[in-house]
Amino acid sequence: MEKVVPSDVTWQEVDMEFHLSVAAATHNVIAVHIMEALRESFDAFFRFRKVITKSEKEDLIWRHHDEVYQAISQRNASLARQKIVDHLNFIERKIREDIVNMRS
Repeated sequence: MEKVVPSDVTWQEVDMEFHLSVAAATHNVIAVHIMEALRESFDAFFRFRKVITKSEKEDLIWRHHDEVYQAISQRNASLARQKIVDHLNFIERKIREDIVNMRS
């Protein structure tokens, strides 16, 4: 993922692979099935990609993914959980902001 910026057309593929890998790392079959089921939601999210991947946000998105990866590689479950929650909160906030901006 480090080699692909969010505005690149291959970002969707590597981002989905990252999220599926995180789910697989939990060794929780339900988490894997949930991620598979969320593929369609990710497709909807990527339709907003052009809006939310302005250059100032690209570094943040990459940093969030790297923080999750680092926590998992250190086998620090509580830190990984917190980094995932932080990332999801950020994405939700940005989607809400971008929807409001699109309406104005």
